[in-house]
Formats: sequence, structure tokens, C-alpha cells
Amino acid sequence: MQPSPIRLPLNCGVDTLPITEFSLWEGDICGKILEIEENVKVVQQWYFGEQVMPSVATIKFFKDGKKVQVEVVHTNIPDDAYEEITEGWNEYFLGAIKTFLEID
Repeated sequence: MQPSPIRLPLNCGVDTLPITEFSLWEGDICGKILEIEENVKVVQQWYFGEQVMPSVATIKFFKDGKKVQVEVVHTNIPDDAYEEITEGWNEYFLGAIKTFLEID
């Protein structure tokens, strides 16, 4: 029996219009959505205080047969936040999606 396709909302409850401010996990992550191309990519700018260069997270989706590959590129992460942000992407974002979609 083939699993039913599951469609996950990419905006996590925020408006999908570009240049929309967002806040996740009780304000732990704040920023704005710069671009959304449905089923292809989401581009967000994350705020880290008075940082000069914007920190941009780009999440791309690539169809691979019946699967989808996800690529995350996050630039200009402050040194003091790097480990925490990396762990967050791996555990709370990508890890959570993988766990949710795994079929025994």
C-alpha cells in the first residue's frame, strides 16, 4: 500500500507574502520572508541584533522521483550563534520533518 501524499505548510502559520515579518518559537527566531516560490524555495532574512550583513536562510526543495530533497543554506550566522543555529536546523527543522515523514 502506497502512503498518501502529505502536504506540509511551509510558512508555519505566517503570511506567505514576501517581506512579511515572522517570529517562531516564542521569539527565538525573528525575521522576514523575502521570497517564496511554491514547492521550490523559501528565502528568509533572520535578525541577529545589530548585524551589518543580513543573515539569509534559503530552503530549496528538489523532486527526486517519489521523494523530495531539501537543501538549506544559511549565510552570515554570527559566530556566537553558529552551533545553536546549526543544531536547530538539524534537530528541530530537518530532523522533525524527517521523523514525521518516515514510514516503518
